[in-house]
Amino acid sequence: MPRSAGHGRLVLLAFFAALMLLACVAPAGAATGFVADETLSPDQAGAPVVAMAPNGYAAVAWIEVAVGPRIGVRVALRAPGGTWSVSQPLGANGTAKTAVDLAVDASGNAAVTWQEPDPLPSVHVFVATRPAGGAFGTAEALPLGTTSPSVGIDGGGRATLLYGTGSDVVVQDVQVGASALAARSQTLAPGCQADAGMLDVAPSGDAIAAWDCRGAVFALRRGGAWTISPTIANSSNCPSDPVTVTHSAASVDIDVQGNAVGLLSTSRATCPPIFAVTGLELRLVAVVGGRLQPVSPPVATAPGGFASGIYLARAVVAPSGILFTWGDGTLSLTGAGMARFFALDGTPTGPAQPLGNGANGTTPPVAAIAADGRALATWVQNEGGSTSVVAAERPPGAATFGPPLPMSGAAEVRDQAVAMDAAGNGLVAWRHSSRPSLVHVRGFDGAPPALGAVTIPSSASLGVPAAFAASPQDVWSAVATVWSFGDGGTATGATATHAYARGGTYTATVTAVDALGNAVSQSGTVQVGTPPGPAIAAPRLTNASLTYRRFRVGRRSTPLRGTAQAAARRRASAVPVGTTFRFTLDHPANVRIGFARQTRGVRNRAGDCVRPSRRLAGRRRCRLFVPDGTLVRSASQGAIRVPFSGRVGRRALRPGRYRAGLTAAIGGRSAKPTVLTFRIVR
Repeated sequence: MPRSAGHGRLVLLAFFAALMLLACVAPAGAATGFVADETLSPDQAGAPVVAMAPNGYAAVAWIEVAVGPRIGVRVALRAPGGTWSVSQPLGANGTAKTAVDLAVDASGNAAVTWQEPDPLPSVHVFVATRPAGGAFGTAEALPLGTTSPSVGIDGGGRATLLYGTGSDVVVQDVQVGASALAARSQTLAPGCQADAGMLDVAPSGDAIAAWDCRGAVFALRRGGAWTISPTIANSSNCPSDPVTVTHSAASVDIDVQGNAVGLLSTSRATCPPIFAVTGLELRLVAVVGGRLQPVSPPVATAPGGFASGIYLARAVVAPSGILFTWGDGTLSLTGAGMARFFALDGTPTGPAQPLGNGANGTTPPVAAIAADGRALATWVQNEGGSTSVVAAERPPGAATFGPPLPMSGAAEVRDQAVAMDAAGNGLVAWRHSSRPSLVHVRGFDGAPPALGAVTIPSSASLGVPAAFAASPQDVWSAVATVWSFGDGGTATGATATHAYARGGTYTATVTAVDALGNAVSQSGTVQVGTPPGPAIAAPRLTNASLTYRRFRVGRRSTPLRGTAQAAARRRASAVPVGTTFRFTLDHPANVRIGFARQTRGVRNRAGDCVRPSRRLAGRRRCRLFVPDGTLVRSASQGAIRVPFSGRVGRRALRPGRYRAGLTAAIGGRSAKPTVLTFRIVR
């Protein structure tokens, strides 16, 4: 499932490890699709770990590295469409923390694990969980000697823990909010002193895990039952065989549909005392016959020797395919980031793509992929002595990533991380490596809003307001909601009412648009008929007035169409801006407000007031009113108000005197217009 991609597994440790310590100044600049930079940590912070649920619920964890008793783990969460919570401190006891892992589900249930040393000396695994809408409980210490935790969570708030006990590899399920100490554990690898493990869990509860125990071991959970694949055993027959072969698990991932992928690293080296790596290769691990097995051929290879190798490799999966990223020391002395896409069966779907500037040095990329194939990769890039966190997007269906976009401001940065939800939204995090070392995040708005609970009535009575409603939500930005009722009428907002003036069949459409212009629409058919009882009489519009008859034009536009509001008082102003039309309707109606600007005219021979011309020179003058725009409002019965800024849509009316004709109509019947006059001044 979409979750943290901030930490790869070290495949080959060479001098490239120093590359990860690059300190740099990043150029500022906005990136299309990304929201503004936000700072989450209040004090000195370690590398961020990020997680994102399929619906965009996001979480970020980090180690607070302040000196003294404040050393602990902090976690911040953000619901879709919400804001980041104040980070919650956990396990603040002055003891160093390592191996932080984090998981969150679509409801906001979350779990975080880490390990810390014990004075004996030994280590403990700690776990804290958070029920949706609540806070993390007190962190619980698992038995002495537990180590190397990894955590995942399903769609119902059940957290799965994977860790070593010093003699076994065990897995444990615990419902968030319950005690982990009371949960039963299951041994997956008895007699295995694994010092590292990895786990990922799908919303269904299916899971993939891996660890190293005299070779690489992969495990798959389907329907609650674990299947352990045979160990891909190491080979060391020195001195009879001059070459040793070491297999290790590099990464695991599982998507929202339960597609699972692992990554196997195989290295070959000469026997001691002259130890030298002679070759390295990486293979995808896929489900074959219900078990996880390596897929041939290798997805990446490297020769042995100094200044060569593959490091920090990771594979992530989505229903659309697999994304493989790695650092490649064979391309340049400073290392280069690489990425390549594969089908679910391991078939390449595009070329291997260098990411960043390998000539100057880049950290290996970390990446995440959404259900539709949209992907994000991020890395730290060096450009002539100045470095920055950058990110690149791969649109669905594309073979490669697009150009990199700067993420960080002008500061020394490192430890980038990325996660994505199922729809294509994402999150990039990093921290400053200079004091204060703070965690920063930027959201990626890559999907239109979601429209939920849409209510479009299938039928409506002529002249009777019908209710429309929707619940739009966007993960990262504000949403504007617009209704089109199919008869020319429109309204804005999550809820609206509309009275149809004529019978017939109409298509009503609601559209939600986020701040970047991503839009989603849903339509429904409304059958409008005449209500039972006597025929509808022409509506009566009475008590028409203006709050101000002399006013200035305001800055805000006046919608051309919409729903009128119930009447309310407005405070007086010495120099009023805009005005409000007020009137009363005896039953619901559509009201047209037509504006006409007063100008000079002359009488023609028929006595009509017309525009002046040479032919009519010397004729008697008159006041001519020229049409200058119309507003339309659907209004309910009772006292109504229509705010007017002095603009018809966005167009401002010129200073001068005006008439406004108010006409109420429904079902083809209309009342005699009511005329009001006003004056616009500068």
